[in-house]
Amino acid sequence: MKVVDNMKNRYAAYQELDSRDKRTFWKETLLNNALYILLIVAVIYTYARNHQFLSIGSIVNIISLGCRPNFATKKPLTRPTIPPTAITIKITAGIGNTG
Repeated sequence: MKVVDNMKNRYAAYQELDSRDKRTFWKETLLNNALYILLIVAVIYTYARNHQFLSIGSIVNIISLGCRPNFATKKPLTRPTIPPTAITIKITAGIGNTG
């Protein structure tokens, strides 16, 4: 019930805003959620062009591609990498053939 009360309080606070603050509220809401809006538009567009896009097999394929190893490091993308400060280099004298 706390969620419903929170929504009611937010709606009451929105109703108390003047027109300039309401316009600012909507601008900020659009900017804060722009990435989600673009993602939804891209999914709708892709589904309109290819109806198999939202099938179970396609979604499983997309998830499995996200778990593939990185081409540069040959490690999975979800695996943490070694920070540069943890790398030690051993320097030895007389590297190479001097004669």
